[in-house]
Amino acid sequence: MRPGSYYKVDSVGRVWIMEISQREEDEVAKGDIDTYYEDNTWKSKVEGSSRAAHAGGTKAEQQAVGRQMAKDRKVEHTIRNRDGQIAGKNSYGNDPRPPTGSRG
Repeated sequence: MRPGSYYKVDSVGRVWIMEISQREEDEVAKGDIDTYYEDNTWKSKVEGSSRAAHAGGTKAEQQAVGRQMAKDRKVEHTIRNRDGQIAGKNSYGNDPRPPTGSRG
């Protein structure tokens, strides 16, 4: 993703790269990404933001948006079920704790 842009999922599940203003870019949070279900809508939110960065589509579509956001920011992506329980986590950045059993 280019600096100064964000992702948007349309009603048929296509992902679009949208441009944002410099002011909005300065306000973009740098935290981990959380994909969750709220108000009958799947959403992806940057940790520390007051609202979702993206909303709409199916869980799989929103999960794909959240995954790309996390990869672009090199952070962790948490996926939640409808009830809020964590369904999975993936790290796309510098992971300070390697997986158990790994040899370095």
